[in-house]
Amino acid sequence: MRSVSWRQTLIRFVMARLSDRHFTMLRHWRAFGVLPDLSAPRTFSEKIGYRKLHPTPSMSILSDKIAVRDYVRERIGEQYLIPCHATADELTPELLKALPDRFVMKGNHGSGYNLLVEDKSQWTFPELYDISRNWLDDDFSRVNRETQYRAIKPRLLFEKRLGNDAVTPPNDYKFHCFRRHGELTIIVQIITGRFQAGGHQRVCITPDWQPVRVETREIEDVSTVEKPAGFDRALALAETLSEGFDYVRVDFYILDDAIFFGEMTFTPGGGFMELIDRQVDHYLGSLFTIDRERARARRVAL
Repeated sequence: MRSVSWRQTLIRFVMARLSDRHFTMLRHWRAFGVLPDLSAPRTFSEKIGYRKLHPTPSMSILSDKIAVRDYVRERIGEQYLIPCHATADELTPELLKALPDRFVMKGNHGSGYNLLVEDKSQWTFPELYDISRNWLDDDFSRVNRETQYRAIKPRLLFEKRLGNDAVTPPNDYKFHCFRRHGELTIIVQIITGRFQAGGHQRVCITPDWQPVRVETREIEDVSTVEKPAGFDRALALAETLSEGFDYVRVDFYILDDAIFFGEMTFTPGGGFMELIDRQVDHYLGSLFTIDRERARARRVAL
């Protein structure tokens, strides 16, 4: 087991006791080498940092993986939702028995609370209960101070397992939707091979399937990913779901021409995405404005 140095322990101790604003500023400095301007944010990372500290109520609702289903149902239709087996405040033996052999267990209140269950007979109830209990007891908002998650009551969601691969889920298409003065720009990240032993791959494209570099971990060869039949329709659905927001990331799973909604994310990476350089940070920041959010935050503060 890898040991944690005294220096790492001290840093974690200090960071955990900082206010949300001071944490965001110090974490930004550690990630990018400069302090953020949270009073007049201009870059993508600064704007996400500001948004974390001043989320709108709708961001909490739509970040909740259970509550967002109603929004998706109303805006684009039930057919784009992953079939849901159950939602619950905790896992019980009766609930586990009622679930199908193959499912996905998720926590609704953050990122990373996902477990692919290919065959539930390979799991004991205590094993699954302990995993789910750890999720439910975790305050995801403390990780990167994404305060919109504090208003979400932790719950469990059990969904249909998509695809036929026993290990790897379908490709994940992340539509970054930017709006500035009514002009929409979409950049799409595609995650392939998630949970594989060799690690996943990322490619980033424009809506017309041209490569673009945003993050350091992305590869430039888009020929490694075949354009699915449902891509253009998913693009239109992302535009519909993102209406009213200056920036939001809308995720879909696309299996040929079948499209399933994944989630909506307002502060990807907690504002610390590994962008290739400061120029990209400024460019992405120029694609959207948070003027309405700042105006609302000022009114709330009065």
